[in-house]
Amino acid sequence: MGEFEERLAQVLAEVSAAHLDLERFTSDVLAGYDLGPETLLSDVLTIDRHGEKATTITLGRVFTLVPKEADALDVSELQYGCTLEVGEAACVVTGRVEAHLVEGLGGLGVGSHSFHSGRTVAPDIDTALAALRSEVATLKRFSTVPERLGFSPR
Repeated sequence: MGEFEERLAQVLAEVSAAHLDLERFTSDVLAGYDLGPETLLSDVLTIDRHGEKATTITLGRVFTLVPKEADALDVSELQYGCTLEVGEAACVVTGRVEAHLVEGLGGLGVGSHSFHSGRTVAPDIDTALAALRSEVATLKRFSTVPERLGFSPR
């Protein structure tokens, strides 16, 4: 394996570890709250190339909150996620915890609500990967967002 391939494997291993950490955390959130009988938890892991000079890696977990008397298209979401943008001049890491509600929950009205939005500009990929790990750790501080949405702990 060449130097480029080895470095790429290291980057993907770091991203995979961050995603696994987020997966474990959100699985604990799912186990810790009564989010209703039809709650779904799905993974997001995408890699998008933007020409020859930039790549965006998105990782996250999405809780789909299906109301008791709603059709399949009428759902709310609770999202935990991070994005790593690797560009020629710098890298940018963002993190977010958001709820997109089709009905009011926990005193919050219909619409989008942000509980956390973080952004770090890093000069290189190693610094960006450290920022990604840090951002996932920050997302874990938002484990009680379901309570803010009116859900009861188990």
